[in-house]
Amino acid sequence: MTTIKQHRIDSDRAYLTALLQRHGYNVSAAAREAGVMRTSLYNLMKLRGVSPLNPRAPRPRRAYIPSTQMARFMGAYSP
Repeated sequence: MTTIKQHRIDSDRAYLTALLQRHGYNVSAAAREAGVMRTSLYNLMKLRGVSPLNPRAPRPRRAYIPSTQMARFMGAYSP
């Protein structure tokens, strides 16, 4: 049996997910449609456990830079 609180959480989650999908996960556009500030939408998403990232989008890979090359770049290493 679901409680009213759990039903509210589930419906909020469904609304936020649909809103983000409709705007291609653009949080600013989603907040504009919802009539709230972007930060308020982020806070609600965090509260309800909704990620602002598109789950189907590929994630960018971090470039690997060897530590000596990074130190040389930062000016702390000279052979």
